[in-house]
Amino acid sequence: MRIVKKLMICLTVAAMLGFALGGLAGCGSSGKIKLYFDGGGGSGNYNTTSSYNTLEKLAKEWNAENDKFEIVINKASLNGNRGSITSMLSAGTAPDLLMQVGTVINDDVGNGWYADLTPYLEKPNRYEDGNEAWKDIYGDGAIAASAASDGKNYYVCLDQVAVGLLYNMDILNAAGITEVPETHSEFLACLATLEKAKNSGTISAEVYMHGGLWHETYLGTSVYGSKIPEWDADNSGTVSTYELIKSYKEGKWSLSDEYFREFLSLCYGKAKYYPENYLSYDTLYNFARGKLAITDALGNQMRTLTRNARFKTEIAGYPVLDTSASKFGGYKGIRGSAGLSSAYWVTNSAVNKGQEAVDACVDFLMFLTASGNNSRLVNDLGYALPLNVDDSTVELFAGLKDSFKEDKEEDAAMWSACYIPDNLGTDFNNYYQIAMGDFYEDTKGNKTGDADALINYLNSHIDKCVDDIVKKYDWTF
Repeated sequence: MRIVKKLMICLTVAAMLGFALGGLAGCGSSGKIKLYFDGGGGSGNYNTTSSYNTLEKLAKEWNAENDKFEIVINKASLNGNRGSITSMLSAGTAPDLLMQVGTVINDDVGNGWYADLTPYLEKPNRYEDGNEAWKDIYGDGAIAASAASDGKNYYVCLDQVAVGLLYNMDILNAAGITEVPETHSEFLACLATLEKAKNSGTISAEVYMHGGLWHETYLGTSVYGSKIPEWDADNSGTVSTYELIKSYKEGKWSLSDEYFREFLSLCYGKAKYYPENYLSYDTLYNFARGKLAITDALGNQMRTLTRNARFKTEIAGYPVLDTSASKFGGYKGIRGSAGLSSAYWVTNSAVNKGQEAVDACVDFLMFLTASGNNSRLVNDLGYALPLNVDDSTVELFAGLKDSFKEDKEEDAAMWSACYIPDNLGTDFNNYYQIAMGDFYEDTKGNKTGDADALINYLNSHIDKCVDDIVKKYDWTF
């Protein structure tokens, strides 16, 4: 009896381990090989506690048509937790299909953790009528922007980030402002008017607070708009890490030049209106309380903050950088979307199950990115924009959708067509984050705007960061 009990315990533990390890062996009661899917998301979690949510429904539809493999949506998502993810990838125990942010790719290249999706992107998506190459759903610029520094694509995305400015119109109206600004000049005038109203006691709220430094990407793309065609050697519409570093090595730009200084000046022009001790300021909480006039927001934040708001709100894309606001103005970045999000990777767990398993994982991703299924998935959650923004049916994002369509027709640059901090790798971006904190506010809470100090600090680190990337990929120029 003891032997039987021990055996039963061992079998139970083995079964639990098999599930925890992503079902490496994995055939279920259906007789199919299980492929485990991390149902997270960049803006909102596609994996919910309900077995009847849209992702579950789509998985069941795909499973019904596949005789050998079965997609299993994990009960909980890793939500991009890098500590857990890298440990599981190293051990070969990650979900077969994994969600995490795409910006980690250059840190992970060379580890053998992901299947190369580049060849698949050249093939038709059989779920999309008339599609000749899967990549056409995204567009060449988006595919180029999501490629690793070795030129290969290791992930595809399920949605686009809804992004813009969220206005408390009750506060703006009290200050005498009736319409949201459309240009950067108008935006600065709006901030100045709100500041004056705050100081006079007309309004009792802070003026503006950003939602994260990366929101300033739109200013970077706008300032460097004239340089993008010069640096973008492959005409993809976006400046890759390779192209940016090549241009740097050739002396075509530096952190001390007038373009980067103008970018910093524009950033500080907004930052002058941040609350005191802004690093400890709770932006979302204060906006929800009606104590903040304007903030940057993503789709999920827009939905949360407007759902039960006791004041009138308005959502708009970022103001266009006009020539009155900057000598480098006149170059528009696409408004409404911050680009692709909810990046999915086929991991080494699937690779270890064989080529057919990898093919099946890719096929499911094709299924989810086909316009009919993708619009169901994204619109039902209501936190982001579908891959085809025209398919958005979320009323909250109607204005962002219109702006996106207008800018797309004008062939405006992608949101992240040229943003130096992100393109120079994680180490440089970390230095940048530290430097910008000091640039906006010193340890005593005083606003500084000391561009020279910031540039000197970054210049002391940039060459090593650049050389480390060049060495990693054995680039020559």
